[in-house]
Amino acid sequence: MSPAAPSSSTSDTTTTTATGGGETAPTTPTSTPVTSTSTTLPPVGYSNLDGMPVYDQALLDRRVLMVKIDNAEPAQPQSGIELADAVTEILVEDGTTRFIAMFHYSDAEFLGPTRSLRPADLQIAAALGATMVNTGAQPWITAMAIARDIPRVTFYPEIMYRIPDRDLPHDVYGSTLDYREFADERGFPDEAPSPWMPFGDWPLPPDTATTVTLTWVEGFNEVEWHYNPATQRYERWFRGGYQHWIDQDGEGGRIDAEVLVVIAARFYFAQPPPGVRGSAVPAVDSVGAGTAWVFSRGRVWKGTWKRDAETEPFQFLDDQGRSVTVPPGRLWVSLLPTDQVHYFPDAGRAAMTNDREGSVSERGLEPPRAVRPLGPQPSASANSATPTWGGAVYPSSLARVSVVQPSLTRLYQKPAFQVSPPTDGLWTNPAIRSGHAAPTSTR
Repeated sequence: MSPAAPSSSTSDTTTTTATGGGETAPTTPTSTPVTSTSTTLPPVGYSNLDGMPVYDQALLDRRVLMVKIDNAEPAQPQSGIELADAVTEILVEDGTTRFIAMFHYSDAEFLGPTRSLRPADLQIAAALGATMVNTGAQPWITAMAIARDIPRVTFYPEIMYRIPDRDLPHDVYGSTLDYREFADERGFPDEAPSPWMPFGDWPLPPDTATTVTLTWVEGFNEVEWHYNPATQRYERWFRGGYQHWIDQDGEGGRIDAEVLVVIAARFYFAQPPPGVRGSAVPAVDSVGAGTAWVFSRGRVWKGTWKRDAETEPFQFLDDQGRSVTVPPGRLWVSLLPTDQVHYFPDAGRAAMTNDREGSVSERGLEPPRAVRPLGPQPSASANSATPTWGGAVYPSSLARVSVVQPSLTRLYQKPAFQVSPPTDGLWTNPAIRSGHAAPTSTR
């Protein structure tokens, strides 16, 4: 915010003049200008979550809430994510993604739908010292959170509720104000987040990128971001239309972000150790190194990301090995399980260049779809088939399930993507494996 302009007012005074006979006659009133100046105080600091200035010390010094948000088709449009300071996106079992809405100095009083915890969430929470908010998790994933001392707010009836306009399980909503109060009552740490991105001045790179495509699952799940120069934000486009948010009053808008950070991370299956009940889930490892892209103001930087441990911040390096900053702004981080990032400079073009392979495909841009109001979603018919994949059951009301299996099979068969158990020594204690002791992490 810039300082406010000086404001002026006038003070009217009336003078009188003596006349014969002791009478007085008023003269013309005169005005004396009075000038007052108001200024905006400088920020008390900058958020380690998105690099933005914060003007209230109490908001700067408090915890980050990481709220897991559903992104399945029956969960759209979501509510409250437009108020998040940052969002992280990860792949889940059915080939779709889920969002982690991250709140530091902001809050949302109507937020959801909320879903369950995944191992990839924990690597981000550990870096920020954040409190996770979710509807639950498999016991072995919960044990991973306990091992990392990550506080969790789960499905407690007094702070989370189901709304009648959404079908199970896409119907759990709540408020970050209630989550913060709940965390306070239980003595969860309430401290400013640790740095996780190197925010700073960002000289504009030479390469233009006004349309960006991220391939989450080849041939099945592609997300586009279209740059809007009027707002200087990227707007999310999915399956032929802009993806929207909606508030409790039915008002809505496009999901957008000022800064896109894309991290190509190693894909693997996280699975419970031998003898522990539970099912494997897709995951990405955001510790290590790989290719990274940063998009902002219609430009793109490409280089390398690096992180040595879960509690360490991300580093970004150019081709000379020099450290690079990330621009402050409303942030959207994609932990991409592939390296398929496409972008081209002119949103009016139909040609799309594949940054990785140099191939070109034709893609026409369609008008945005309207915001869909909250309401019941279609359910599966009684005689319809129930597809399964990886030991999990998916409702046949999701018509895309018939497409997901071959696409996911191609993705998971790539040599770099291997089924791997946790590698942090979490399950070395037999008492932990049996659930009779609180696990401790060696990492």
